[in-house]
Amino acid sequence: MGPDEPAPMLAYRPDTRTVRIPGAANDVHLDQSARLHAEIRAYLLDLKFA
Repeated sequence: MGPDEPAPMLAYRPDTRTVRIPGAANDVHLDQSARLHAEIRAYLLDLKFA
């Protein structure tokens, strides 16, 4: 993914964020599963519901 690739998605969905996980390739769920899980959990815990 290039550095500007997520920009249109982030503009359309401002409640999202980009996370880069070092050492992970396309199979981030296999390469860095614990780190991916931690990032998803942190994101979900940070959500503010109306």
